[in-house]
Amino acid sequence: MDSDTATIDNAVDAEMIFDRWLGRAVGALRSAQRATLNQFWILLLISERQPISITSMNGLLELNYTTVAECAGQLQRMGALAKSGNDDDRRESLLTMTVAGEQLMEELDRELLAVAKQALSPLTGATRIQAMQLFHNVCIRLDKKRMVGNLVRGDGAFLIVCQQTAMNFAAICKRNIVTALQGHLLLAIGRHEVLAEKTARDLLYCDAPTLSRTIAKMEAAGLIAREPGATKREKQLRLTPVGLQCASLIAVETEEMLRRLFADDYATDTYRQTVAALRLSLRETLGASQR
Repeated sequence: MDSDTATIDNAVDAEMIFDRWLGRAVGALRSAQRATLNQFWILLLISERQPISITSMNGLLELNYTTVAECAGQLQRMGALAKSGNDDDRRESLLTMTVAGEQLMEELDRELLAVAKQALSPLTGATRIQAMQLFHNVCIRLDKKRMVGNLVRGDGAFLIVCQQTAMNFAAICKRNIVTALQGHLLLAIGRHEVLAEKTARDLLYCDAPTLSRTIAKMEAAGLIAREPGATKREKQLRLTPVGLQCASLIAVETEEMLRRLFADDYATDTYRQTVAALRLSLRETLGASQR
């Protein structure tokens, strides 16, 4: 796998960081017990295009119909959305936002932008402007500017990139019959050949119980093997031949996904500086939460 080291390094470094910042954003909404990220996008889209049907939202949000319908239904029960008849199609209703919905959207916006500002805090001056343009370019290629209207300022565009990257990586892992966390672990071990479990937790920003369950499932599936480590309690992880093949496929597909997503901006100085800044802020954030 030596010839694939650069590919795996890029795949682990960028995708993992975007994924973990998305997790921070989702966690912030969960802690506030207000709504989900997808519900926020629905509120934002409705605020720009109301009245709108679920079918129309489904196409613009690029989520499956069931997800959009369930999220919209929950928002309606919360009093954030109101339903009305559709003169063009009696089979489907139109949704509009209530005053409560507007207040909820503003609250969620503040929560999400606080996370984004924390993530982007190491970027200043010209470097920050370039990073904002990097994210904005991705949104334009994804046609997300049309979808979210005024949210595509730098902070909002960053969140869109995080979610899109995580969704794409999850799809890649699903095609290779593993979960996203299992995919991350495969790439991390492949990058280091042999990896201590504690080091894996640090690299994946993952708690011990979750990682232990993931390792057990992957060991049972024949993807990884555990070996004695420096101490009796600590084990080292190594890829099996099957795991090595799976990691290589995921790495190549992830690299291709990132290249498509960032296009000409991929692997530029701005891209590398932005990823490095996000890695730094993630470590500082997690370090502060553990103190």
